Amino acid sequence: MKALVLAAGRSTRLDPIQDKNLLKFNGKPLVEWRLDALARAGITQMVVVVGAHNKDAITAICHDVPYEIDVVEQIKLDEGMAGAVTSSAKAIGDVPVLIVSTNDSVDQGLLDSIVQTIEKDDPDALVVGKRLINTSRVDTSRQIVRDS
Repeated sequence: MKALVLAAGRSTRLDPIQDKNLLKFNGKPLVEWRLDALARAGITQMVVVVGAHNKDAITAICHDVPYEIDVVEQIKLDEGMAGAVTSSAKAIGDVPVLIVSTNDSVDQGLLDSIVQTIEKDDPDALVVGKRLINTSRVDTSRQIVRDS
């Protein structure tokens, strides 16, 4: 299994921050936190989709971590996430893929469960969501629902 990390966005909603992927939290850029979380879940083959605006910086980060990472540039950023996926098709190949963004807030236990489910059940697709029953107090429980 490989992970596809979406990091080509322009971060326009976070103006004046130039690139949220490079924003440091506890001394590490957001993109590096995502790569490390994926590796802890057992995924060490990754494809990171970047734009021309952040290619050099993210490529440097990817060279500094001990994982197998292909960096792919998305030329047409206006195509959004769909363009990122199609830009990376060759690098992904014909293997199961987990698609994540660098700024997704995903509990490590849930990420571990997702990877285990994909490896065990080999689903055609797996969609993870969270049901909020009482929005004043967020339920932090996690569950993978199987539909037969």
